[in-house]
Order: sequence, then C-alpha cells, then structure tokens
Amino acid sequence: GINVSFCLDRVYGTGHYSGLAFMMFVNGIDVVDGGVVSWVKNLSSNSKERTVVSGMGTQLLAGLALTQN
Repeated sequence: GINVSFCLDRVYGTGHYSGLAFMMFVNGIDVVDGGVVSWVKNLSSNSKERTVVSGMGTQLLAGLALTQN
C-alpha cells in the first residue's frame, strides 16, 4: 500500500521548492523528491505559470531492488 503524510513545518527543499514539496520513500530511504518551482514562471514572464518538478535516484532504486533478491 501507499502511505501519504504531510509535514507542514518542513525545512527540506526550502531553497529550491517555492511551495508544495514531496518525497517518496522505499524501505525508509528517500528515492524521489519534487515540488513546485518558480524559476519557469520567472523565465516565461507569465505570472500564471506553475511547474512541478521531480527527480528519482535511479541508481539508489536499482541498488534497493538488487538487495531485495
């Protein structure tokens, strides 16, 4: 199953995420993170622009998959 929780007093990602931020964990290890960024809005000069980016540690995820076997 999937567990979802919110940490409204987060400190993580405050330097590069301007709003909502998220992390995904596998076996207690964070392998994905993402959030809302403002730099696309600033580049496009469109104040309505909203962008959510994310990244996955594929090497870490592959390592976790190998240790499960």
